[in-house]
Amino acid sequence: MTKFAITALSVALLSASGITYAGAHQDPAAKIAALQNEKAVLAKRLNNAIAYSKERAMQIEALQTKVSSADNSRMELNSRLNNTIAFSKQRAAKIDMLQAKANSEATKSKALSKRLSNAIAFSKQRAAQIDTLQAHADSETAKSKALSKRLSNAIAFSKQRAAQIDTLQAKAESGAGTSKALNTRLNNAISFSKQRAEQIKSLQQQLNSEQTSRKALGKRLANAISYSKERAQQLKTLQAAGGQSDWAPGVTSSLSAAIGGMQGTTVEPQADNSVKIQVGNNGLFNTGSAVLSSGGNQLLSAIAQELSVTDANLTIVGHTDNVPVGGNNTYSSNEALSFARAVSTMEFLRQQGFSTQRLAAAGYGASNPIASNDTAEGRQQNRRVEIILNQR
Repeated sequence: MTKFAITALSVALLSASGITYAGAHQDPAAKIAALQNEKAVLAKRLNNAIAYSKERAMQIEALQTKVSSADNSRMELNSRLNNTIAFSKQRAAKIDMLQAKANSEATKSKALSKRLSNAIAFSKQRAAQIDTLQAHADSETAKSKALSKRLSNAIAFSKQRAAQIDTLQAKAESGAGTSKALNTRLNNAISFSKQRAEQIKSLQQQLNSEQTSRKALGKRLANAISYSKERAQQLKTLQAAGGQSDWAPGVTSSLSAAIGGMQGTTVEPQADNSVKIQVGNNGLFNTGSAVLSSGGNQLLSAIAQELSVTDANLTIVGHTDNVPVGGNNTYSSNEALSFARAVSTMEFLRQQGFSTQRLAAAGYGASNPIASNDTAEGRQQNRRVEIILNQR
């Protein structure tokens, strides 16, 4: 209760007392005594009211302190609750991520097991092909030896006929009476010699062809043996290490055998276990254009066919030389041109059946040259498209 309220209450009480005594018919002394008693009672009641008001004020302040403390405690508890909820969500996200990773590892394990089985089957198939090539090479070697022997016999016979021709020529010159017969025999011998010369020439060409074929078969056989050994080593590594670290070498070996050297295309493993395919740029795009040429379509079709069986995500990266684009060009910079070429290549691969989730594009302009831009040959090498393969 405020001081103003207490004062108002006191005045009201005094006024009520005055009104009460005003109507009484008492003597002055009795009135004074009654008023003094009333005043003492009112003073006591006023003091009690003031004391009560102070006590209530202290209680109000204590309650206010408790309310403030309760508010602070409630805010602290609310903050701790929010932190607990956020932590719980974070743990749930980690649990989901770990579950996804576990599922991914299980999928990779199945894929590696399948690849290992395919590699073993492929190795057996290559071994059978090597045996067939070896048998064919042995047969071609035998044929080559027989042809060589026939050629030697033909050369010896030709020399023998030439000697006979010389003898007949001498007899024709010394025997006039028999010149006509000798001339006929001589013509026959010359005709026969020419015929034998043609046969020798044909045999020589056939021998050269057989030797070329035998060399090609020998080279193919050596390549097949080398490839088989390489695949065997890869299989050994896969079996020993679970295939986790040799994905890039395995993919590089497979793609190199299929598309390596195709119009200058190269396939190289990278340190981060990715594989870089540098697509040969022999007319892939016309100057200043991001539209694939007909030759570029053919080359990328062949590459896409081999990439379709790989388990990889593809990032297509475009590069240019350092020659600025012309003022009338569609693209404002070499970076824009290189990115447009990468996107054009990516779109082509998408049309070949690659999902959008597996494809990405980037353009570096002239910032990553692989040769000097001071020569036309170097600039041609720098105008290139690269396909980066990363294991899914």
